[in-house]
Amino acid sequence: MDHIRPILILSEQLDYHGVAVRWALRQQGIPLEWWDRTEFPRDQQIAAWVSNERVRLQVSSASVSASPGRYRTIWNRRGQVPQVSAALERTDRVVARNESTYCLAGLASVLADANPHALIVNAFDAAKAANTKLHQLNVARAAGFRVPDTLLSNDPQAIRQFFAQRGGRVVAKHHIPFAWRTQAGKLLVTGTSALAEEHLSSDEALSACPMLYQEMLDVESELRVIAFGHSDFALEQIRTAAPAASGFVDIRYEPARKQAAVLEAPVRALCREYMARMRLSYAAFDIVKTVQGDYVFLEANEAGQFLFLENEAPELPMLDAFCQFLSSGDAAFRYEFPTGLKLADFENSADAADFHRRYDAHMAGADLTSPFELTE
Repeated sequence: MDHIRPILILSEQLDYHGVAVRWALRQQGIPLEWWDRTEFPRDQQIAAWVSNERVRLQVSSASVSASPGRYRTIWNRRGQVPQVSAALERTDRVVARNESTYCLAGLASVLADANPHALIVNAFDAAKAANTKLHQLNVARAAGFRVPDTLLSNDPQAIRQFFAQRGGRVVAKHHIPFAWRTQAGKLLVTGTSALAEEHLSSDEALSACPMLYQEMLDVESELRVIAFGHSDFALEQIRTAAPAASGFVDIRYEPARKQAAVLEAPVRALCREYMARMRLSYAAFDIVKTVQGDYVFLEANEAGQFLFLENEAPELPMLDAFCQFLSSGDAAFRYEFPTGLKLADFENSADAADFHRRYDAHMAGADLTSPFELTE
C-alpha cells in the first residue's frame, strides 16, 4: 500500500530544491502531489469544510487532500508566506496577509492531524520552534555540543561589557540574512561581521534592534552537515586565508577549499541528539572546527539548502539520497542503495531549463540580485 500513497511536496515554482526533487521522483515513477502556497490568496482559492463527520479541503491549483492517511510523506519545504494582491490598499494588504497566514497554518495542522503515521519533513510546529537562533544554541548546548559564548541583546551596556570581557574579539549576527541597496544602487549583504570599538558608540543604534553577539573563534574550517533519517553527508570548507580584522568574517564569502568529509562518530551522535530534542527528521548544520581541533555548533537550519553539496563535491549523492528518504516514509531511513541518479541529470532536463528561465525572468523583473534583498 505504501508504494502507491503519494508524497506531498509543499514548495514553490522558484524553489530549485523543490523543482529538482519533484523531477527526480517523477523519473522514478513515484506518485506525488505539489502545492505552491505562495499562489495563495492572490492567484489561488482555498475552501476548507469542517463538520462533525470530517474535514474536507479544496485548493484551486493543487490536488492536495485532507483525507485520512492519504500521504506517506509530507515535505514542508517552502511557501509559508502568502502573496496578497498589490491592488489592495496598504492596510487591507496587512489584514489579508495576516488572515492568509493563519489560514495556511491551520491547514498545515489539519494535514498533520490527517496523516499521523506519515513522515513529515519537518513537522510544522517543530519547524517553527527550530528556526530561532537562541533556542538552537540552548538545545545544542543541552545535547552536548560546544557552543560559542553568546549574547542576544539590545542593551548597550550589556553589549559593551560582553565586548570588553572578550578583548574585543566578538562577531555580530542577525537571525535572518538580508540585503539592501544604497542610494547609488550598490547592493550590501549582511553576514557574520567582526565588531570594532567604533561600532559600539551609539546607544540608539545598539538599542534599535537586538542582535546576536558571539565570541570570535579561531576557525580552521566549517562543516555543512546534512542529516536526515539515519544518514548524513558533510562538505568541509577549509579556510585558505586569514579573516579580516573587522567587517565580514563569514567563511561562506571567503576563498576556501571545499571537499567532501566523513563526519566523526562523536559529532554524528551530537547531531542525532540535537535532532531528537528538536523533533526534526531533517537538519542542515553549520559546525566549525577550530585550530585547536574542537567542533563548535553555530546553527542548524531545519529547511536548509543541501543540493549545493553535490555541485561542490559530485561524489555526495544528495539528490538520490534525499529522494529515497522521502520515498521511504521512514524517519529512521538509512541511505544504502544508490540508484545512480545525479543532480547533473536534472540540470540536463527540460524541467531544469524551464526553472532557470522562470527564475531569471523573475529576478530581472523584480530588479533583484539577491534573494534576501529588502523591498516594500
